[in-house]
This record gives sequence, structure tokens and C-alpha cells, in this order.
Amino acid sequence: LFAARSPLLRALPRWAAVALPSAPAGAPAATPAVSSTAVAIANAAAGIRFFGRATFGFPEQKATPKYSGIHCHPGRPFGYKNPRKRQDKVRRLPNVRLQHYDFDLTMSTGGQFHFRAPFPPRVNRTIEVKAPWGAHKNPWPTTEHKTYKMQWKNIEYVYEPRLMRKPHGHGGRRWSGPVTRVEHHPGGQKTTTLVTHDRRLLDH
Repeated sequence: LFAARSPLLRALPRWAAVALPSAPAGAPAATPAVSSTAVAIANAAAGIRFFGRATFGFPEQKATPKYSGIHCHPGRPFGYKNPRKRQDKVRRLPNVRLQHYDFDLTMSTGGQFHFRAPFPPRVNRTIEVKAPWGAHKNPWPTTEHKTYKMQWKNIEYVYEPRLMRKPHGHGGRRWSGPVTRVEHHPGGQKTTTLVTHDRRLLDH
């Protein structure tokens, strides 16, 4: 039956098919049995996948043909014991120049409209401080990245744009990060509140 459906079984080695013991004379001819290995190879050749016993996640969920969780090595649901990765190192991200969709149309105090660059500036803090693009000398000869405070009286918002790993959607949503609200009180005390973990959620 399998040999008629899949041409792969015709080229299988002899160990893939196990013949039954010989029958006495006069008995009908015995049909050779196909091992489980041969069945698995035939199903793989036909593009058939089994998800009956596959599970993923915690708590465990049953895998389906449409979704089977993230890829994980069999038998290692928590990863490798000694993974090869960057230990305590920040991944260096590329510099991304501003595009037309990064500017916002705003009105000035004189009643005219102009395009305004994003604030705070999108600084690549994963690399060392260098001269601006096209400059031969750094006008800000410092060894640390500049910080831009957004404070009005005793209310301060802390937000450092970061380049996202997978910015799904519009190109202007490539930069995001957490937004924190800081309320300064007399005596040097302050109250810190997390507004959102993703600034893009505030656009809606």
C-alpha cells in the first residue's frame, strides 16, 4: 500500500521492509510488513507532519499544523546549558538617518507651519561617541552621550529612544522605549511612575 503511494519506498534499503516467516505449503502468500521507520520516511516524503504528541510552552500547549511555538532543540525546553552568546554586552546597532516620515508638521508661534524634527533626538547609544555624519571634528568632544531633559516645573518625563529589533508596520515606528514620569517634591524627594513600556502605545 505504501509502496504504491510513495515512490520513496521503492528505493528503500532491504532493512526497511521486514518479511514475515514463511508459511506452510498451500497457504496464501504473506504480505511483507513495513517498519515504522519506513512509514515515517514515506510520510515525510508526502509532506505529512504529526502533531499529536508535540507540545510547547509552559504550561504545555498542544502543537498544531499552524502554530508549534518557537524553535527549540528537542529535549532542551530551557535552551542549552552553555550557550554561545554575548555575555553582558550590548549589541551594536547601526546608525539610521532621519527620513521624511520622522518629521512632524507643527505650527510655530508666528502662525506658520514647519516640519519639526523628533525630540528627544534619536541617539545611537550602543556605539561610542563620534563626530556627526560628514564632520571632520567633533563639536561636542565628550566621552558620553548627551541627555535631553523634558521637564516643566516639578514634572519631568524620561524617555530615551531606542531602535527596535523588529519594527512591524510604519517606518516611523522604528524607535520606541519606556516612558517614565518623575514628580519632584521639596527636600530632594521624587516619585517615579512608569507611564508605558512602549512609547508607540501613546500614539493611539
